[in-house]
Amino acid sequence: MSIRLHQLDIHYAALSDDEIEQLWRTSTAGDHDVAVVRQLVLRALEVIHVTCAEAGKAAGLTQDDVVRACDEVAVRLFARLGRDRSIKSVRAVAHALALEVVADRERRRSPTEPRLIERRPRLTLIEGKVQE
Repeated sequence: MSIRLHQLDIHYAALSDDEIEQLWRTSTAGDHDVAVVRQLVLRALEVIHVTCAEAGKAAGLTQDDVVRACDEVAVRLFARLGRDRSIKSVRAVAHALALEVVADRERRRSPTEPRLIERRPRLTLIEGKVQE
């Protein structure tokens, strides 16, 4: 992360939620915008963690699954906030995304274990004339 982004993060952390949201709605693309969106996601992390933990427990997810779900929600929220400034409530969107991610049964939750089994190679004998 550049020093400029780090300085912006420090500056924006001191602002109120209302000030950050107002700045986000009026900002343009660039370092400034990335830092503002990151600040919004950081402020929504509590909602993301609580929602994923509660919904994940009800869905029978492991702690690792919940952590991965939280990470995915944060990334999806960051992407959404970067392109859609018409969102009325960032926390409501974070909550909805968390429920969506946890409820998605098609998504692989736990990493698969590597399958280290010994297999015999499949070889096919091809008979024919060799041309010289």
